[in-house]
Amino acid sequence: MAAAGPERHNLASLDPQQLANAKRNIEADIQRYAESMNFFIKSANIYNAANTAIKNLGESKEGQPLLLPLTQSLYVSGSLASVDEVLVDVGTGYYVEMTTGDAQDYCGRKVQKLQDTINDLNEVMKTKQAQLMQVSRVLDDKVALLQEQQAAAGRPPVPGP
Repeated sequence: MAAAGPERHNLASLDPQQLANAKRNIEADIQRYAESMNFFIKSANIYNAANTAIKNLGESKEGQPLLLPLTQSLYVSGSLASVDEVLVDVGTGYYVEMTTGDAQDYCGRKVQKLQDTINDLNEVMKTKQAQLMQVSRVLDDKVALLQEQQAAAGRPPVPGP
């Protein structure tokens, strides 16, 4: 199977420019994974908050007045129609009516799936960070060697990465 990226090559055989490019690519990958992880963490927190709200709904009574959030800063007053059924946003503008138990199960499954994805991303990030350290170490060694060679030849040193 052909090598897929710099982590599969013998790093010592790459020149400093190739190592610097590999380092930038790995850093960009780590940044993308971190952004994805933050998105998944926020999503899991939203489902956890929804699950808590559903649990608290069981303590309420039908007809009880409430403030319904339309946005984060806009609420309208209303009254609770049912404590046994809720509308669940299942994505892309679709809502499904579920019992509170089913809605709690749904939110719990979503949180678990997101947590599994977060854990997987965390493992990938650890691997990428190890690759970054390895590439950085080899790059630093190559730059130091070039600087030594140029100093011995009487030329000005090469700037670092």
